[in-house]
Amino acid sequence: MSNRIQFEKRVIQAAERTLYDQHYVCAIDILVNMGLLQPVHVEDWRKGKIPFLEKAIQGSLGKISYAMKCFRCWASEKGLKFSQTAYLARTSGPKRELRFSKSGDPGLTRRAKKLSSKSAVVVEFSRTRKRYERQGLLLESEALETAKHQN
Repeated sequence: MSNRIQFEKRVIQAAERTLYDQHYVCAIDILVNMGLLQPVHVEDWRKGKIPFLEKAIQGSLGKISYAMKCFRCWASEKGLKFSQTAYLARTSGPKRELRFSKSGDPGLTRRAKKLSSKSAVVVEFSRTRKRYERQGLLLESEALETAKHQN
């Protein structure tokens, strides 16, 4: 069995397990359940100790992008709907939106989304607010690279 097929199965298993346990699934859960992201790093990111989550994910951009592609395909096949939400830092003081990528540039995100043939909004359910909250936007890595050079 090829590495890509094994990797895709790991993504699907993580997604199925998370959906069964929580009744929702988000990209962060997939990465944590696959061992590519440590829960302590997620908490540090939410507390504002890590400036962008991308820094804490173990694996190349290609590996992460492929995991997200598998996740989107799985979610689509399951008939799951993507919804938007914002992730805010859990710190005292003014609320600020958390960043997934190093750039944190909304213009770059908009340009990359226009160039990407596929995109998905990543959400997580907030038990305290009893609603889904946006975590970020998944885009094709090629579109992001092209958008970076269009600046």
